[in-house]
Amino acid sequence: MTERDSSRPDRPRVDEDDGWPPWLCATVETVHSVLDETESAPELGTTLPAAISANTPVSFACVTTLDEETVRVRSSSAEVPARLDVKSPDQTLTAQAESTGDLQRVTDRPPEDVRLLAEHIESDLDSAAAVVAVPLCAEGTSYGALHLWTPESSEPVGVLTSLGRRVGRRLHALECAEQLARERERLDSLRSLVSHDLGNPVNIASGRVELARADEDTSHLDSVDGALEEIDALIERGVRLVEVGQQPLDRESLSIASIARDSWDDVGRDSGDLVVTDGRVDGERERVRMLLNELVRNAFAHSEGEITVDVGPLSESQGLYVADDGPGIPPDEREFVTDTGYTTDSAREGIGLSVVTEIAGAHGWDVSLEPREPSGTRVEIITSHW
Repeated sequence: MTERDSSRPDRPRVDEDDGWPPWLCATVETVHSVLDETESAPELGTTLPAAISANTPVSFACVTTLDEETVRVRSSSAEVPARLDVKSPDQTLTAQAESTGDLQRVTDRPPEDVRLLAEHIESDLDSAAAVVAVPLCAEGTSYGALHLWTPESSEPVGVLTSLGRRVGRRLHALECAEQLARERERLDSLRSLVSHDLGNPVNIASGRVELARADEDTSHLDSVDGALEEIDALIERGVRLVEVGQQPLDRESLSIASIARDSWDDVGRDSGDLVVTDGRVDGERERVRMLLNELVRNAFAHSEGEITVDVGPLSESQGLYVADDGPGIPPDEREFVTDTGYTTDSAREGIGLSVVTEIAGAHGWDVSLEPREPSGTRVEIITSHW
């Protein structure tokens, strides 16, 4: 008996005898090849439009989504800006496809996002027989709209709609798999905390008690208090990691600048400068603020003198960044800097950046840490790769 990956949809039979035009047959085949070959949502997103343009008569393809007041181009078969500044976001072809969940086509006057795309790729819209936007959705989540500039004016709406849903289901399955992987990493981290970190002070305390019993010498108990205090601290750390790692209950659209200023006040630094660029992120206010608190506090903990902390939205993907111009993190330590217990300061408990990864993981976000030139560290919180 052969097992099938349930996250990979069965391919429909592609046959021109069914009345499908050749370009549509080629498009369906290409999309399903991409679905079969990609193993992550980011890979699927960057591969799909280019593969369609390279293997079918479709002259241009891209994936867009409405992001606040702009249309964001997630991926494209031609070089276009990552964001399209539009005057009426709700009137764009992207917004219409995402809000209705139905295939949209350009009729008389092209919407603003379509006109801007045509300008950037230096293409006359008349060169395409039809321009359509196929919604990509699954389980109540919209992953944007797939724009196709097709060589024929009549397109089977049902086939393209079904194709968009298949892409949406695959994206949803990949995101679920990535979230499961994060949960496994989180459990491994907690297991390490209990089995290794907590084991050392427990062994010290129990060993000293045994010596005191054997020798009737209470001086052996002098180090027990310290071991018990360490146990309490580790238990508190574990409880905190469990709490911040739970799924967020109340997400809302948050101002990055507002949360950053609140975090700066929370840390209570009289020295240094905060530079903010506003943007939006959807998350639980209290935990996003806690995440920024830890990043700001960590920047000061490893720096001497005044530093500048820069907070703002990511330009190439969804999310935010926190950067500082301090000494940075040594290259050989970057791989495990977010592990529980990591610290370069003996006065710190080594939990800050692990809290960051726990909060991010609970939201389904990823954390990326890179050096900042000429000095410092840049932490990116990526809320969506797709």
